Amino acid sequence: MGILGKLYAGEPGYWHLTDKNGLPSSTVYSIIEDKQGFLFLGTPNGLVRFNGFDFKIILNPSAKSGDASDLQMDTKGNIWFSNFNHQLFVYNGGASATKLNEIDENNFNPTGKFFLDFHENLWFTNNSSIFRYDSKLKKVIQTGDSESYWQSFALNGKFGFWGATSDKMVVFDFAPYPILKKREIVGIPQMQGILRNIVYNPNNGFICQTHLKYVNMPAGFKLLQLRAFPQIKSINSFGIFKNGTVWVCTANGVAMFNANGEILNQGKLIFEGRNTSVVYEDRRGNLWVATLNDGVYMITNFDVINEIYYNSNHRENGVYSLNQYNEILYAGMQNGDIKIFDKGKESIWKTGQERSILFMAQLPNTKNYFINGTLLRFGEQLGKSMELLGAPKGLVFIGEDVYLGNNIGIYQFGLNHLLHGIADREPPEMPFFIVDEKGIKNPKGKLKKQNNRILKGRAGRVFNDNMGRVWFSVSSGIYFIQNDTFYQLQLNRNLDEMATDFCSDGKNGVYILVSNKGVYQFVNNKTELKFKLLNTNARRMIATEGKIWIGTNNGVILINSQSSKFYSIKMNDGLLSNDIQDIAYYNHRIYMGTLRGISSISTDFLPANAIGPQLFVENIRVNGVTVNLLPGSNVFKYNANNIEFDYCGIDFQSRDQLYYEYRLIGQSDSWVRQNGKISVTQFQGLPSGDYRFECRAFNDKGIVSKNMISLGFSIAKPWWRQWWFLLILLILFTSIVILLIRYYNIQKRNKEKLESNLRISQLTSLKAQMNPHFMFNALNSIQDFILLNDRVSANSFLGKFSDLMRMVLEMSNQTNISLANELKALHLYLELEAIRFEDSMKYSVTTSENLDPTEWELPSMIIQPFVENAIKHGLLHKRSDKKLSINFNRFTESNLLLVTIEDNGVGRREANRISQNRQKQHTSFATGATDERLKLLNKDAKKQIQIKFTDLEDADGNACGTKVEIQITLKAIL
Repeated sequence: MGILGKLYAGEPGYWHLTDKNGLPSSTVYSIIEDKQGFLFLGTPNGLVRFNGFDFKIILNPSAKSGDASDLQMDTKGNIWFSNFNHQLFVYNGGASATKLNEIDENNFNPTGKFFLDFHENLWFTNNSSIFRYDSKLKKVIQTGDSESYWQSFALNGKFGFWGATSDKMVVFDFAPYPILKKREIVGIPQMQGILRNIVYNPNNGFICQTHLKYVNMPAGFKLLQLRAFPQIKSINSFGIFKNGTVWVCTANGVAMFNANGEILNQGKLIFEGRNTSVVYEDRRGNLWVATLNDGVYMITNFDVINEIYYNSNHRENGVYSLNQYNEILYAGMQNGDIKIFDKGKESIWKTGQERSILFMAQLPNTKNYFINGTLLRFGEQLGKSMELLGAPKGLVFIGEDVYLGNNIGIYQFGLNHLLHGIADREPPEMPFFIVDEKGIKNPKGKLKKQNNRILKGRAGRVFNDNMGRVWFSVSSGIYFIQNDTFYQLQLNRNLDEMATDFCSDGKNGVYILVSNKGVYQFVNNKTELKFKLLNTNARRMIATEGKIWIGTNNGVILINSQSSKFYSIKMNDGLLSNDIQDIAYYNHRIYMGTLRGISSISTDFLPANAIGPQLFVENIRVNGVTVNLLPGSNVFKYNANNIEFDYCGIDFQSRDQLYYEYRLIGQSDSWVRQNGKISVTQFQGLPSGDYRFECRAFNDKGIVSKNMISLGFSIAKPWWRQWWFLLILLILFTSIVILLIRYYNIQKRNKEKLESNLRISQLTSLKAQMNPHFMFNALNSIQDFILLNDRVSANSFLGKFSDLMRMVLEMSNQTNISLANELKALHLYLELEAIRFEDSMKYSVTTSENLDPTEWELPSMIIQPFVENAIKHGLLHKRSDKKLSINFNRFTESNLLLVTIEDNGVGRREANRISQNRQKQHTSFATGATDERLKLLNKDAKKQIQIKFTDLEDADGNACGTKVEIQITLKAIL
């Protein structure tokens, strides 16, 4: 086959934005950057804002057409633009733009013929007259100057502006502002009606288009005659950069000129073949090239040159391998071709290979090439297949010796055997020396040369250094051969470590690349880890002029071997891809093969993005409602605690490598990392307290933004946690405590009063026991015994009377007494009463078997009053056969006592009648003190004392006595 050649022409590294990235239209008319760093695009779909991730269409409800063009920005940061219906608009933030109704659409012809001066006033022309729109007065003023046709119109610094007509250029000076002083510069027409010349001033940024050749150009102004460049045909727009570089957009690419009017890029158009509309330089030096049908391109660095082989119609034409030999660069392609770069020219060798070119090497002093295990002569397709040497990874020629590594081992043979065949014999057991970090040890012997495999295992690169050593790596370890002696390296106490590449350190040593470990250096028969690499799939390595270049699956790592500084070079810096297949040094540039093509950079290239992103808050929402946080205090209600921050970091070079860190002090002091595509942070259900939201942005090189978002706010406490409410609670609590204390004191006093009343009741009971009648009767009885000289009876009666009085006095001071004492006192009382009745009264006191009087207690003197009533009111009025029975019975498995007092007296009705007939009424204990005492005892008692009276009758219905049943709750004596 033949070799097809063409001029080598690459393109600078770029970022291509199309509808796949969300760009609303592939056609872009104009570009401008606002003060915050947003990029604004004029498109057929209107004004579009871009922050590096998302495109936002600015609403324009008053527009007659949806397009936007001729973007300009005033000193306040407002964006002015027009549409093809001669309407003028201004955008100053928010969701929509505003139409300037004062501009007459019939007089306003915007395309290239309006500008904003430094007083924020607008100047425009209708092709004949010049008008000024006063932004403060909101009024259009006509200057009075008119020409038949204004072909061009441009601002001339702060001093005035220029206009070009068909036969002259006019300078309007502000003298003073806004009064115009007119100066004319007459030119010589070159070609009527065709604008082929550019007048520009690189010192103040003025540029204007004309078809004249001027003979009296003012000082500092230059004339660029575009007709001298036949590659420039249809001109769409033009402009000038800060450094004086002039750009011209054409339907076939962009032409660049330096400040002296000399064409750049060797006269070749940038983005050749694309219909370009405008070029814009942002504040960070990035160039944006807009097209009329292919979106927008961003150029970060012109030092990155790309040769693109990938396209949507032909996917399998990437670069898998690179090889530099005799000042020629060979690129092994994915489709089996080899591209050859020789002194600025590019040619193609179609090898006929049916698979990608993964390996190639030229045999010394011949035109034979070893390609993918096939021996080919340069320019031919058919070759000799070397089956035993298939899938080669490395090939080294040392004199007549050849060393080759492939998937099954390392081969050593003579060069003539490569051409005539190689034997396939099992490799011998090779003796070798072990080389560790301390040096060489364990000498075993020398290599005996053979024309077959010398080591088994999957092999990697094979490399010969400038000391005559041959290096290779297999799955069993890293080896080198010197003077026919085998050596194996021991890295980190590991003999079976595998290297992915080798290169010279520029002196007497060798750099050894171990993927995911780093770069080791072998010098003076010792190895050390020189540069550490983590989590990196390192594939290829070269060293040039004190720098190490490592191709990985995530870009290129550049190491300055003198300063040990690391640099990362990626697509953000202009590379075609981060997936680097191979790397080579050629023509003072570093070439990187990728599956999209070849990228190259100079050896002096350093990735630069030393300025952190611009960062600001776009929106703050509280419970879904937009709010403004003021510099002072920002306090939200306790239930307004769902806070959302919408922020934006802008750094177009970083692309998707931009990221954020944020924290909410008051919740946590730890920074949280967040992908740059997500620029909103929500905090739900924040508790009451003081907070400060802080956020910072980092670019792709890890440089933090100069400014940091820092917004303080507070979530108020709920009303039930406010100081006034807590004060009310304190007052209420204090009041309750006071009331409780008062209540306690009242209860205490009531209790004391109750106890006092009980004591009084007991004393009253004592008095009742010792009422004058009882004592008189008792004393009379004693007197009778004395008169009858019955000293024994008198003495006995007196002793019992004194015992009863003593017990009554003792029990009157006690709230409760034992049932045994109660029974004892009751027996004494009954004995005295029986003596007084002269044995005419019979009584009995019984207790149930399950009742032990010594184990229980009850209120003192609670039974005796009812016994006294039975005697006084029931039995006293009966003449004979007086009977009284008292029974104490405890309910089974209960502490309830039932006392039954039964007499056979006259009955209650007859007793009441007799009592009423007495002249002097005697109020008994049972009817007075007893009732009062029962009320006191029953007050606040869980189980009250219950009294039941039963009138007994005989068979004829006559009263025959009274039965009293007293139910009392006993207390166990502890």
